[in-house]
Amino acid sequence: MATKRINLNIDEDLLAAVDGYAKQWSTTRTGAICVMLAQFMEQSQAMRTLPTIIAAAAKSERAES
Repeated sequence: MATKRINLNIDEDLLAAVDGYAKQWSTTRTGAICVMLAQFMEQSQAMRTLPTIIAAAAKSERAES
């Protein structure tokens, strides 16, 4: 996987939380940010998919009735 260096501004309290996460999981700040961002993106995709799943389940339930 190719990587790209970025610079960003971040709230000090949020950065402290990221650093705490990194320390807890014995990783770097960069590693922690990458993990958290990947998790957020996966969860966002799941939430976008959820209405479709619910509609399909409801349709299946109606068909069984």
